[in-house]
Amino acid sequence: MKNWKTSLYGQIIYMAGVGLGLLAMPQMLSKMLHLGPVSEIWVRIVGVLALLLCYYYWQGIRNESVWFAKASCIGRYFFVTCLALLAFYFGIYSLIALALLELLLALWTQWTLAQKQ
Repeated sequence: MKNWKTSLYGQIIYMAGVGLGLLAMPQMLSKMLHLGPVSEIWVRIVGVLALLLCYYYWQGIRNESVWFAKASCIGRYFFVTCLALLAFYFGIYSLIALALLELLLALWTQWTLAQKQ
């Protein structure tokens, strides 16, 4: 837990799992999260976008882009807020687990960046 790069590797693992799940087996992931049946292409497109974000995170680590890590925290906090609001609005409380995991990963990154300074 010493540096921000390790926290972003954790983010990559999480996002790759979600991305591959949405791309390869959206029905199973949807059932696990109690989202209902999935038959539209947009779910797989979101999976591809999650995998693309993994590439961006990997490049940020590779190029030691501290600014990217800081910006990712802000973006992830925004995502957590939106995910939680959607979970409560639609009554899909299983999404809160994803929001909490995302929040913990963002806090980990922010904490390791603060330790660096």
